Amino acid sequence: MKQFFTPLFLLAIGACSPLVAQMGVQTSNPQGVFHIDAAKDNPTTGAPAPAQLANDVLVTSTGTVGIGTNPRTKLEVFGSIGMVGGTFPNTTNLAAIGWNIIESGVGFNEYVNYRGTGNGGHRFYSLTSGTPTLSNSLSYLNINGQWSAAEFNPTSDIRLKRNIKPVERGLDVILKLRPVSYEKKTNLESTEYNTKEIGFIAQEIRKVLPDVVKEANDADKLLSVNYDSLVPVLAKAIQELNAKVDELTSKVQKLESENTKLKKQH
Repeated sequence: MKQFFTPLFLLAIGACSPLVAQMGVQTSNPQGVFHIDAAKDNPTTGAPAPAQLANDVLVTSTGTVGIGTNPRTKLEVFGSIGMVGGTFPNTTNLAAIGWNIIESGVGFNEYVNYRGTGNGGHRFYSLTSGTPTLSNSLSYLNINGQWSAAEFNPTSDIRLKRNIKPVERGLDVILKLRPVSYEKKTNLESTEYNTKEIGFIAQEIRKVLPDVVKEANDADKLLSVNYDSLVPVLAKAIQELNAKVDELTSKVQKLESENTKLKKQH
């Protein structure tokens, strides 16, 4: 027993020693301070291919953790992440993600921003490369389903605009639009048309007002309509109708005046 215990003790001391810079499990070629090669398919020398890393867990010397990948951030995962139940912490200065926690049984993904003393909120970025900054915030947010908000205010500050020109077409454009009612599904793959709406057909509007129709930057290239941009066209149409009403009113008043004069002459 003593002979067996001594090698184990020395092995434990060696594993904890700073002299051991890297540890590999099922690999003799660890890529970080701790590396598990679950499928035992990594090469004995050189860097593993992405397909070989896909089943690995890697901790680097800077403390970053990669699951299925060589991490570039504190935690990087190649593949899907599952969340089931649990609780949110009572804390501050933290972003948390959960599933079915705040309201059980509804199957919602939940995002909590413990904003601390700041105003809080969420920013979305779409970059080909580089570092996110305030100047390159945003891009595309695609939601398949309902989006509810107490208030939504698109920016409209003149300091953000140039080449400002009056809308020249109103009534003639509106008369070319075809308001319709329809049933809609959330994506092309779905077979369930669960939503009833009234609105327009994007392909039809694009023929009349191409600037208010946007094409998604993905494989499906679904078309969407910026209904807010129809408001100025509607306002222009109302102004044109009002001008016609004023013109007709003036003509009617003139005719009534002439009619009154004719009656007095007789």
